Amino acid sequence: MRFTRLRTAIGTLAVAAGTVGALAAPVAAHANTTPAAVTPASCVRSNLTTGTQGPGTVVNKASGTSCHDENLVFANDTSGFGFDNYAGFYRKSNGAWQIGSRGYQGPVYNGNVNFLVLLSDVIPGTPMSVASQFDGGDSVQIAH
Repeated sequence: MRFTRLRTAIGTLAVAAGTVGALAAPVAAHANTTPAAVTPASCVRSNLTTGTQGPGTVVNKASGTSCHDENLVFANDTSGFGFDNYAGFYRKSNGAWQIGSRGYQGPVYNGNVNFLVLLSDVIPGTPMSVASQFDGGDSVQIAH
């Protein structure tokens, strides 16, 4: 009797392990080892030069895209330090420039940036720009 219970218990465990293995195998087969990059295909990209604690090169927010923000996607701090803090600016209807509510973000190091939102929910046609906190003249690329 004891041997039968032990054999039944082992058989039940083997079936349970097989079921778990069978369920895990399809998941493992479809697992992606590289994370998906955030790259909204409909975003327009623009190369800008930053201002020093104020707007630099100005671009109007693109219309007809599903991209609603001003996203920093590349930065090159030309000062030689290799990083800076960046903020989005937009022009208000009265013509005055306004820093975005997110303020300066960083440090952002030279190279590709994973869609760092500088301005949120920008209305198409709105003039916008990017500012460097420490020094201007940096080369940046935004997606909007």
